[in-house]
Amino acid sequence: MQQIWRGRAYDVLLEAYGAPSFSMEIPGRADHHTFAVVYGIQDGLSRCIDAFTIIVDRNSKQRLVADYFCR
Repeated sequence: MQQIWRGRAYDVLLEAYGAPSFSMEIPGRADHHTFAVVYGIQDGLSRCIDAFTIIVDRNSKQRLVADYFCR
């Protein structure tokens, strides 16, 4: 999943999975606005709770998937 999603536009993730179950701000990055989105379990075999870190460039406002996490 990391290889599939890292660096892709957040809008593509939204098209694929829809709206996340919830999202939250991640403070501390001066050059980017950062937040996490959580989708929950998408794959019954892996039982991962799919979560992604999204960054928003302050200048271009482009939203990109920075990381994927299996919880």
